[in-house]
Amino acid sequence: MQNPHLVPSSVSTPDTYVYETSTMQLFETDTTGVLKPLPFTFKSEKGSSYSDRQICVVSWNTFYYADNVSGGKAIIRAVYQGDSLHTEQIYNLAFSKKHPDL
Repeated sequence: MQNPHLVPSSVSTPDTYVYETSTMQLFETDTTGVLKPLPFTFKSEKGSSYSDRQICVVSWNTFYYADNVSGGKAIIRAVYQGDSLHTEQIYNLAFSKKHPDL
């Protein structure tokens, strides 16, 4: 792995997730440290890879992440079912109202 990043999880599990930024591959590791690649890769909405993708695991098959989209960034939900990854843009950050105190 050239550019690994640990991925936070909000589920109670002994597994840990590692995201390899250069290949956009997510790995799962158990308490023994054995890495097992999940059978999908994340595709960038704009077709380019980058190292600042922020992924959060919310269940054993559901992930949220921020990605570049046309006009800025968005939050994407990815659900792993069978051998495929279904993605859906759930919130466009480009059109968020700025908080007056910021």
